[in-house]
Amino acid sequence: MEKRIIILLTIMGLIVLGCEQGITPPDESRTESQEIQDYQTALAKGQHNLVTEYKLKAMARSLAKSLENPEIGQYLQQKISEQFDGDYDLLWQNVKDY
Repeated sequence: MEKRIIILLTIMGLIVLGCEQGITPPDESRTESQEIQDYQTALAKGQHNLVTEYKLKAMARSLAKSLENPEIGQYLQQKISEQFDGDYDLLWQNVKDY
């Protein structure tokens, strides 16, 4: 019984300590300036997972905008069909400068 209480208190403590206030994960309803501010706060606090999440979201937005150009879509389809690793993957390093 005593072990269960200790385990429960440990888990609750980890949950409370793991939650950081003042930073919210990327969200569609946030403005770009709010996201930049949150990104800078996460960077300053060393919250690498959130920093990565913000960077990926920014990259996804840029990619979505670039796909409005049919030439880029065709280029990406060509690179994906090359199957450099035997699968339909795309290595960003190989296409980022197109």
